[in-house]
Order: sequence, then structure tokens, then C-alpha cells
Amino acid sequence: MAAAAMLLLCATSAAAQSPSRTSKGVLKPGSVVAARFVETDREPRAPYHCFELDVDKGTSVTVDVSSKAMRMDFYVGGGEACSEEFTVVHKNGTAGVGGDQEFSFVSGGGRYLVRTTAIWGVGIFAGSQGMGPYTIKIVQNATPKGKVLPPGVAAAKPRDGTASTVSGGETREVGSAFADCTGCPQMTVLPGGSFVMGSPPDELGRDGIEGPRHQVMFARPFAMGTYEVTFAEYDLCVAAGACGASPPDQGWGRDRRPVINVNFAQAVNYANWLSTKTGKLYFIPSEAEWEYAARAGSDTAWNTGDAIITDDANILNQFKKTVNVGGYPANAFGLYDMHGNVWEWTLDCLDSGYVGAPTNGAAASGGDCNVGAIHRGGGFDSEPRHARSAVRGAASRVVRVPSLGFRVARAL
Repeated sequence: MAAAAMLLLCATSAAAQSPSRTSKGVLKPGSVVAARFVETDREPRAPYHCFELDVDKGTSVTVDVSSKAMRMDFYVGGGEACSEEFTVVHKNGTAGVGGDQEFSFVSGGGRYLVRTTAIWGVGIFAGSQGMGPYTIKIVQNATPKGKVLPPGVAAAKPRDGTASTVSGGETREVGSAFADCTGCPQMTVLPGGSFVMGSPPDELGRDGIEGPRHQVMFARPFAMGTYEVTFAEYDLCVAAGACGASPPDQGWGRDRRPVINVNFAQAVNYANWLSTKTGKLYFIPSEAEWEYAARAGSDTAWNTGDAIITDDANILNQFKKTVNVGGYPANAFGLYDMHGNVWEWTLDCLDSGYVGAPTNGAAASGGDCNVGAIHRGGGFDSEPRHARSAVRGAASRVVRVPSLGFRVARAL
């Protein structure tokens, strides 16, 4: 997806995902919660309430929702928090105004979310059916029944620092490639040093948020993923119960294709899981680390020089989908697909430019982290100008789209 489209998506997704009113109660077995949608909730999108459901692994529970004078749906699913992305596992919908619904399941562990959504009526009922009270009752079943849901996804919080600003207490040869475990991403060691971040004013396709240019100094070497994280690698985290449900692949295939349809928190969860699994310090790259890695010593618009063509990267929608990682030539650092294939999440918060940006490889946190995060590199459907080394895309942190994935970095 082109950078301009992703910037637009940031606004539309935030509107679609943000609740007009959110209830952040914690539901436990035996609890009964009374809630109400009121007239002030009336907006073009359906308002919803969201509750956290905390039950022990192996516990069988029934969620019983009773609506009195309204038409509504309820969902049980997973996510990082009520205000973040919601992954639907089960949906029940009322056939009309009022009624009872219930859903039984066995907990796979972790914290689930229960979301209730008011449905706006049509015709003479428009705007009237989303009002009214309802109750949620959580019943603990003595005999397990229902399907076992995948573990709930814990809140994702990036660890402090970045791969280039913390020490991992390890020395590796610059340019060498390694993997910390079977199924772990291959990493390539990048040298310490400096580069000029951002694009010059005369670069074709430049956007104002790519400046002002400034020098960034990396005090120590660090490692960057040789490739974008693949479905095969990400699905190991899913199997371990640390990354929730596996994201869809659009029917394009999995294995060595880059994982897609992952939001910011899912990328962070994966990096945190790698850290726990290996005992090493993994991160999502900062913007500075990402651009340094993409440029690989170049100062041109692309690491391929003053131009880039479809023989260099998966761009311009030539295949209308992602391709296996590593299918195009590597850059001078030995990294693949830094241009095209999928956009890649970074740690940096949404901002208006580089005024006051860190100069040591740290992630910028002065922007609006609640609204969005920066992603880099362009996707399979990007025009060349949207796949430049300096281009900055922005999206809501809850966005999950087929042209957005990530790679990881590691401290040495």
C-alpha cells in the first residue's frame, strides 16, 4: 500500500476502531455487569463497550448476555487491551430487539475480551435500537464444555531502549549472519558508525516529514533481521501461545512469505517472545536503525542508486501480492527486501518531522504514540517514490493490512 494511502488509512482506521464509549470492567466467573448504551453514543459508527474477561487456563465459562430494549451483537475474542485491536473468536447476534445470547468455551489461558456492539436500526427504527440497558453474566461451569479458545494475548509493551542503544554483552563479527535458535529469524551484524538521516529537499517524491536531515551516530554494532519476519517464524510464537491467533495470509501462502495482517502490538509481542525464548534482547527497530540498515552506506533515494526497477524489489503491484523473502538482491549490508514486499513497523511514534529527533539510534517518543506509529520501506503495491530509503508511512497502531509486516533487531 502506498505511503499516502497508509496515511489516509491511519485516520479512517482510528475512526473505525475507536469506541464512542468504552467500559473497562474486568469480568470474573460469578460476576454480573449491568451496562447501557445511551443517546450520547449515537454516531455514524456503532458504539460498543468492551470488558476484560480474566479466567484461569482450563476453566470452562459461559458468557450470558441479556438485552432488554435494544438490538446488539456480542463478541468474545482476544486483543492487547479494550482500546486496541480486537480479534474476534466468536460472534453471537440477536435476531431482533431484545433477547438473550450465550457462548460457552474453555479458557486456553490469558485474558480475553468481551465486546458488546449496539446495532443501529433501519428505516423508522434508525437510531432507536442502539439504546437501552443490558446485562452480562459470567457463569463458571463445573463440567468443561465448549471449544478451547487460543490463549488471550497479553498487553504488549516494547522493552526499554533499542538494539543499538543497549548492550547485549556479546561480540560478533560485522557482516556475519546467525540465528539464536531453530526457527528464529536469521540476523545480520551491522557496524557501528554514523549516517545522515532523512531526505534532501531536492529528492524527487520527498515529503516534509522526512526532514530536517540530521546525523545519527551508532555507538556500537547491532544486528538486524536479514529478512522480514516470515509466517513460518511467526507461527512458532502462535504455537507457543505468546502471539494469539495466527493472522490470515490472504490466500497467498505462508512459510517463507513475510507475515502480514499484524498490528504494532503483535509485532512487539513477537520480539518480546524471542527475547524470552533465547535470553537475548530483541526489539522492533527504531526508525533510525531501520533507515541506517536500508541505506547500507548509500545516500541516494534507494540503496540501488538513483533509480529502482522491478528487478530490484517487489514493487508496483507486479505480482499483486507478497513474495517469499530473499528473492531480490541484498543491499551492501546483506539485508533483503528493505524496499518493497511489505511495509515494516518501527518503534517510533507518529510525528510531524525530525525536529528534536534522537541522534543515537533511539526511537522518537515525542509524537502521538496513542494515534499511530511509523512504518518504513514500501510494500508490494508501492510506487518507487513510496519505497525510498527515507520515506515514512504512518498508521494507527491497531491497523492490520496485507501490505504491512515487520522485521526485528537485536542488541549485541
